[in-house]
Amino acid sequence: MSDPAKDSVNYETSDLRMRPLIVFSIALLVLTAVSIVACIILLDVFRSEPLGISHPRAEVREETPAPLLQARPTGDIDAHRAAMEQSLQEYRWVDPGEGVVQIPVERAMDLYLERRSANEEQR
Repeated sequence: MSDPAKDSVNYETSDLRMRPLIVFSIALLVLTAVSIVACIILLDVFRSEPLGISHPRAEVREETPAPLLQARPTGDIDAHRAAMEQSLQEYRWVDPGEGVVQIPVERAMDLYLERRSANEEQR
């Protein structure tokens, strides 16, 4: 009698065909070599002088002005801070038509506390 395990084969009975694998590998290498050569040639062409064709704005080159630098940056910021501090300490009209005025910060805090205490006493 024949053995049923030997009758049903569950594995490859032939080897891998090497010819298609070798042809594909050689074609891939040739394609890579041709691409590298084409890139090198194109880079040389693009780096060379133009073929007499100039860009319309190539001749119009304006110099970029030098940046304006502060002579004394710390002095400038100190002057700015002093001016801001001074504006917080003075009375002035913001909108005379609407009756809006600016008062010093200390005075504004005093007025706020007075109004708050008056509101608490009324409760």
